[in-house]
Amino acid sequence: MKILVESRNVWGNELTYVMPEDGATAKAIRGLTGKKTIDNNDMEQLRKLGHSFLWVTKEEIELAKVAELVQS
Repeated sequence: MKILVESRNVWGNELTYVMPEDGATAKAIRGLTGKKTIDNNDMEQLRKLGHSFLWVTKEEIELAKVAELVQS
């Protein structure tokens, strides 16, 4: 499974968020890790389970939602 992630700089720290933040994948990962962000160790463990990552921006997620609504 491909997991969408976004990198954000928060007070000088690069944090990785699973996108969209209100999506089922993000909620499941939050349930497993107990945190809103994932780190390199979390990503490595998910890779071992067969997952991969695609880096996106919040704007790309919003555009995809709009495109989906237009096609409906």
